Amino acid sequence: MLQKKLQRITLVRSNLFKTVFAICVIAIVYLSLWTGLDPIQRTDEFFIQGSKTLQGKTIVNVAYYCNTKSKSPVWYNITLVWRAVLLFVATILSVQMRGVRKDFDESTALTVLIYSHCGFLLVIFVITYLKESLDSELLDYSRSIVYTLDALAAVAIYFVPKFLPSKDKWDENNFGQES
Repeated sequence: MLQKKLQRITLVRSNLFKTVFAICVIAIVYLSLWTGLDPIQRTDEFFIQGSKTLQGKTIVNVAYYCNTKSKSPVWYNITLVWRAVLLFVATILSVQMRGVRKDFDESTALTVLIYSHCGFLLVIFVITYLKESLDSELLDYSRSIVYTLDALAAVAIYFVPKFLPSKDKWDENNFGQES
């Protein structure tokens, strides 16, 4: 049973590139359609503070943000579903990579990376569906911060351990030395 589970396969590099290219084309076509059919425009939102100037004039604050003409959440929701599907597929691949030799094993880093992305995606879902209780400026700031933290966490989780010496290499280099 163990041999069936750990069979050697040969990957055809051109098929891998074709798959990655197809996913990129899907994303480019989707984003082009979104931009062409529902372009982004500057939107103004006015807030009356309730206080008045010395001359008796009412103070009005203006917040500017980007929004689409239709203001439909459909396009954005499709991107969230797309990310969820990609994370689901990545989770399956991560689970399948558990039996890989330690020399080639990145499943631990990828699993932590996938959990991190899932956590940030859940936060985005919560922020998105609480948008009725948040004003648009706070909603945009919140999304921006979460996406930035997601990107920084991904870089830290995946690349920082590659620059740190591994425990096995440290043990080999210090073998036989007295402490």
